[in-house]
Order: sequence, then structure tokens, then C-alpha cells
Amino acid sequence: MRTIQSELTEKGFTKPSKDNYPALQTKVKEKLSKRDLKDLMGCNRGTYARGKGGAFRQR
Repeated sequence: MRTIQSELTEKGFTKPSKDNYPALQTKVKEKLSKRDLKDLMGCNRGTYARGKGGAFRQR
């Protein structure tokens, strides 16, 4: 026996239910060490300022 919902999806008037879709894969979170995080944030980098004539100089 057919239902109204199955008829509508067959004709293309509605989207099929999410139960028919395959399960979405979850992304694997990357584990970063403290050293990697500090490197990404830019800690322990040189400090530079503009000097005479617009040149960069280390402070």
C-alpha cells in the first residue's frame, strides 16, 4: 500500500527523508601539542618595529 509521502517523493515534490541517507562521517579532530599551538599562535617570535626610513628593525 502506498502512502501520500512516498507518492510525493516519487514525483519529486518533496525531498526523501533523512533516514534513507547514509550516516555522515564525523571529522577526526587533530591533536596538537602545546608546542604546536604556541607556534601557530606566534609566541616566541621576534619583535620588530619600523626604524628610520621605514626599515624594520629588531627591538
